[in-house]
Amino acid sequence: MVRLAIPLMASSAGFQLMSFVDTVMVGRLGAEALAGVGIGNALFFGVSMFGIGCVLGMDALVSQAVGAREAARARRILWHGVRLAVELTVPITILLLAIVLALPRAGLDRAVAHESTRFVLSRLPNITPFLIFAAQRAFLQAHDITRPIMISMMFANIVNFVANALLIYGDDTLTALHLPAIGFPALGVVGSGLASSLASIASVAVLAAAIRGVPAPTDPLRVRLDRPLRRRLWALGLPIGGLSVSEGGMLAIVSVLTGWLGSRATAAHQICLTLTAVIFTAAMGIGSATAVRVGAHVGAGNTPLARRAGLLGIGAAAVIMVVVGIGFLAVPRVLGELLTSDPHVIETVVPVLYILAVFQVFDGTQCVAAGALRGAADTRASLIISLIGSYAIALPAAALLAFGLGWGIVGIWCGFLLNMVFVSIALVRRFVVLSSRTIQRVDGGE
Repeated sequence: MVRLAIPLMASSAGFQLMSFVDTVMVGRLGAEALAGVGIGNALFFGVSMFGIGCVLGMDALVSQAVGAREAARARRILWHGVRLAVELTVPITILLLAIVLALPRAGLDRAVAHESTRFVLSRLPNITPFLIFAAQRAFLQAHDITRPIMISMMFANIVNFVANALLIYGDDTLTALHLPAIGFPALGVVGSGLASSLASIASVAVLAAAIRGVPAPTDPLRVRLDRPLRRRLWALGLPIGGLSVSEGGMLAIVSVLTGWLGSRATAAHQICLTLTAVIFTAAMGIGSATAVRVGAHVGAGNTPLARRAGLLGIGAAAVIMVVVGIGFLAVPRVLGELLTSDPHVIETVVPVLYILAVFQVFDGTQCVAAGALRGAADTRASLIISLIGSYAIALPAAALLAFGLGWGIVGIWCGFLLNMVFVSIALVRRFVVLSSRTIQRVDGGE
């Protein structure tokens, strides 16, 4: 589990690093460009994560096929995952275009809206390789081949950094390196978006080379459309995509609520989200590894081992997050000072970090429990439980505590915590009940 999870953690951290580099390298262009890239990144990932969720419907199918030693079927599922990624490009592109066209009417500063629009348009070529990468990663991790995933993210980050430097600033970068200018144009935020696209293409190329090295029998029907398989992919993937939309929608609403509390509360909220995103990469890596191991054991017809793998992953996440939580409790002020020098914001964020310490434990366990259920091909339960937790518990509780009782940003995060407690307990219980009886393969195999 550890051998499988660590490279997947590194891969998740690599995505965070690319966004961080984009923000830092655009910062010299001014406040409007920085805000535009921030909003543009939020829009791109917010919409694209629906597509990623749909592609992740292949997690259970491919890991169960590998567990059943059906190499030809596993490769066929990969091709259908890639096909699904291409199909999803069209609606995601249309939705992003509709959103950026509406930005000028959304009350944003005109300059910021303009920069956001330019950035999102330049990232549109990134959609297809971004989704294909998710399909390739699911296929390789199901085969316990994770080193290429980590290498691909390292290579993508190098490409992203170099391309950002050249495309954002043009000849100025060459001059700063004491190289001759060649008339390379400075594209600003457009260059940053194109750099991200090049980085995604590079990562897809690395994984494609790794996949070619995975043995598979000759299969003349490999790339032929299998309609029942396609329906299963959609049936498993749509709830995962819906889960991403649900969580993203809740975060957007909470961000608006936090904005009503003033700039200090908003800054404190952003610090908490940043810290959570960094720590969450560990939970995502363990969750992906757990999904693979559970799916492989289900494919092999061994429910007891599938149950053991799921509970092991959940327990490992809980232990890691308890350690992280202790760190949050021990040095909250130091963590705040890492991300801001404003003493007022630090005073605001410290009590929230005490809540965040407990929040991490339940957030990590719910992520891995959802991964265990995904490996067992039970994706609908995660969506239903998340919808209840987010919109029936978290939002009403956050509004009541923050505004009704006057707890401010502390009340917002108490609402988050109540949501995580409910979702974590419900998902773990769901997996325990599901794995107490024989888990059947979702597609019956070859």
